[in-house]
Parts: sequence; C-alpha cells; structure tokens
Amino acid sequence: RLGLASFVAMNVMMSSVSVYLGWWSGMDPRFTSLLQWTNLILATPVALWAAEPFFVAAWAGLRHRVLHMDLPVSVGVAILYGHGVFATFRGEDSYLDSLTMLVALLLGGRLLEQRGRTRAAEAASSLAARAPRSARRVGESGPEDVSPAELRPGDVLEVALGEEIAADGLVTDGEANVGMALLTGESEPRPVRRGDRVVAGGVLLDGGLRVMVEAAGEST
Repeated sequence: RLGLASFVAMNVMMSSVSVYLGWWSGMDPRFTSLLQWTNLILATPVALWAAEPFFVAAWAGLRHRVLHMDLPVSVGVAILYGHGVFATFRGEDSYLDSLTMLVALLLGGRLLEQRGRTRAAEAASSLAARAPRSARRVGESGPEDVSPAELRPGDVLEVALGEEIAADGLVTDGEANVGMALLTGESEPRPVRRGDRVVAGGVLLDGGLRVMVEAAGEST
C-alpha cells in the first residue's frame, strides 16, 4: 500500500505541477484535461485501496464508540477524493496531489510506528527472558538458593560478581558496580554502596552486595 501510494503521489505531483504551470503558460485545454483525468485514474486505487486501513479502523472505532485519529483521516481522504472526482468532471483543479501525498505520508508514519512497537515488544521479551531464575537468600542457617517468586519484602539477598539482582531493594552491605544496560540502555556501570537502592535485573560487574528486599516479583 505504501509503495503504491508513494509511486502514485510522485507521478500525480509531477502531473499537477504541469497543470499549475499551464495556468501561466497557456496550456492547451485538451492537455490540461488529459492530465487531470490521468491524475484521477492514478489516485483512485490510492483512495480506495491504499487508504483502506484508515477506513477500516475508523469504522471499527465508530462501532465501539471510540473516536481516534483514523476517523478525521478517513473523512479527509473521502472529501478530497469526492472533490477530485467532481472537479475533474468540471475541468477544475482537483487537488489529487494532496490526497495521494497525504495517504503516502500517513502510511509511512504507520509503518514506522509498527516497527517501533515490534522493537519494543522484542526488547520486553528479551528483558523477561533475562529475569533471574534463582536468588541467594540469607537465612538463619546461611545462604540458600530460592526462586525469586518466594522472595518477600524484608528478605536479605547475597549477590556475587556476575550475578543479577533478583529484586528491588536497599544495599545493606558491600560495594559494587552494577550494569544497568538491559534496563536503561546506559553502557556505564553505576557504583552502589551501603544505603543505595538497586533494582531487579541489574548485573554485578564487580564486588559483592547484600540487599534487603523491598519489592519482589511483579512489584519490581
């Protein structure tokens, strides 16, 4: 749809420029009419097929009583095309170049939005896959490996070099540099020490910590 709209938009734009220049250069009415009808023929599949997603989304929104941007876009495309048909039959300027360019730009924006959402979903899946599978909780008999789902606020965790922090919490002992690239995108590690707060998913690049859990599981 984007390819068709872009191809037609470029051709209709060039044809329309010829018509506009013909106003001052005295173009023969036959050629003006030929260009106008050519524009209408080229713009028709753009209005009826390339712009179809906007009409479908607008209709779905109306059915569910939800108004969003696809509704004014659809109304604008319909009005522009209707005016273009009427103007072409009367031999007037149809502004179909605006119609085709509008649809091409909107489809391009929608494509970029979809790609952004896909990358965000992939990043979220990667983040979920990197979640720690176990944690070392300090109990009365010493450290024990437990599932992060078993952690509760007030538990104390022992985190060693190369391990991921399994819960949000407060550092009670130790110093370390924590890598937060997976969560924040920052490549530089963050130094933490007693009294600092850390979040689940951070990786210890050096040192060791004891962390008192403040939030675990879905609360992190």
